[in-house]
Amino acid sequence: MIRIIFSSLMVLFVTACAQTRDFPKDANGQVLQQFKDSGVDLDKECVVDFCHLFEDEESAKSMANEVVEIFLDVEVDIYVDLDPISVCVSRKMVPTHKSITMAEYAFAGIANKYGGVSDGWGFMVD
Repeated sequence: MIRIIFSSLMVLFVTACAQTRDFPKDANGQVLQQFKDSGVDLDKECVVDFCHLFEDEESAKSMANEVVEIFLDVEVDIYVDLDPISVCVSRKMVPTHKSITMAEYAFAGIANKYGGVSDGWGFMVD
């Protein structure tokens, strides 16, 4: 009897959690959950921007050149008028937790090689 009640309570708890959180409990998951909660269609392809900051133009250009060599499906913009210099890598994709996390990790690894740091990601919503 106790085991049946406990099992029923666990099913209710798991069901309640699944309804309130669809993404992992990390920074990317929290942002995606906020997008979803505000009505953004996360099943639709969009251009996701991944930003990185650099202290000097040469390092920023090195990162940009390597990204373009490796990833054929990206667009890279360098903003040298900003301090620090910003490199924005844009990629058309469905904004899933996995695709964003993998792209973020890959671009950050390249940026780090040249002294850059990630400054987040985002996309425009309709």
